[in-house]
Amino acid sequence: MRNTVLAGAVLAVLATPVLAQSVLTEDEQRAAFAAADTNGDGAIDEAEFAADTITAFVGHDDDGDEVVVITELPAGVQSHAAQVDDDGDGELSFEEVRAFKLDQFQALDVNDDNVLELDEVIMEGPAQ
Repeated sequence: MRNTVLAGAVLAVLATPVLAQSVLTEDEQRAAFAAADTNGDGAIDEAEFAADTITAFVGHDDDGDEVVVITELPAGVQSHAAQVDDDGDGELSFEEVRAFKLDQFQALDVNDDNVLELDEVIMEGPAQ
């Protein structure tokens, strides 16, 4: 279960919802949501979203240099990481990931209540 949650968190940092849909099953998406919802209230606020982003980023920053090299990511994510790599250097800085995730949070929050509910983030029809 821990590996499923970690995979969900990693993809949540780097993937768009469409990519998450194609890579994660619905159960894996639900597990990633539950892991990010640290206070268990059924919603992810910006603080929880940020904490999940940090956890996933640090988990992929193997050498602790505060960048994640795109070629070290899972193959299914690499081609999509370019949209996060603003300067095109082949590396994702935390600032690039943070800015992307903040934009993603705002886009996913369709009812503008400053939290993400499960139905705002779970994509139907994921890969089996």
